[in-house]
Amino acid sequence: MKSIDTQTEPMTDKQVRRLLASTGKWFFAKYFEEVHSRKDNKKALIDDLYEEGFDKNLSGTTTRVGCMIRLINNGYAGDALQIIANSDRMFNDHPELPMLLRQIYESHPELGEPHGAR
Repeated sequence: MKSIDTQTEPMTDKQVRRLLASTGKWFFAKYFEEVHSRKDNKKALIDDLYEEGFDKNLSGTTTRVGCMIRLINNGYAGDALQIIANSDRMFNDHPELPMLLRQIYESHPELGEPHGAR
């Protein structure tokens, strides 16, 4: 049985959206760099992110990080960022999002440019 973090089967759009929903769009964008760079030390990453106070319970941070790592490891980070880039609500709720997305795409050109990004 494969670990959730090493799954290599292609994902459907529905699966990507479900994992992104479990991660949270804002969490995905806000912590992308940190999770991407530290995903190989998952326990310490989860502990550090939990300490930042995003979630009330450690299990919430564990779920978010696990789903996010699964998207990244399977090559769906660009798809997740595209969904975020197309979310009017995200831009309304988080005015810093355009700058954050630009930084992510500049640091990770392999993700491509989002279509319709602001």
